[in-house]
Amino acid sequence: MSQTLFNQPLNVINVGIEMFSDDMKKQNVPVTQLDWTPPGQGNIQVVTALDDIAASPLADKIAAANQLALERRIQSHPVLIGYDQAINVVPGMTRNTILHAGPPIHWEKMCGAMKGAVTGALVFEGLAKDLDDAAELAASGEIIFSPCHEHDCVGSMAGVTSASMFMHIVENKTYGNRAYTNMSEQ
Repeated sequence: MSQTLFNQPLNVINVGIEMFSDDMKKQNVPVTQLDWTPPGQGNIQVVTALDDIAASPLADKIAAANQLALERRIQSHPVLIGYDQAINVVPGMTRNTILHAGPPIHWEKMCGAMKGAVTGALVFEGLAKDLDDAAELAASGEIIFSPCHEHDCVGSMAGVTSASMFMHIVENKTYGNRAYTNMSEQ
């Protein structure tokens, strides 16, 4: 058997470290690189927690929730019903609230692009006279930074939404819920 294995062309699947597949390619051997890492990055506590979830009644609840989410996604009928300023339609919006995409974040941890969007929005709102003043205000703790998804909104990457920005108002005709996204250059 070993003689026939080494007497035929190889087609390699490399799992893990890419330099092995690079070496195969240099030898003109067909190779497929599989991007794989151990579950939980190899952390045994994470692996144990994942195993516990997979083997528990929670796994059934997760599967049912995923099925419901998929059904709602497929059955939804979103319709653009209007436009208005965020302060008038977005739940929980205030004059000093800035909504952003992603999880909760503080000014100090924001990337440069997001900080630029925030300072621009603060000047746009008339809460700051210039970008330097806006950066001071943003760092002061007087501005509420909140994830879009906590306000039925969708935001773009490092973009932000402030009170005066106009929003698309979208109603899901199937389920009756509304969602909002700002009118940007996109």
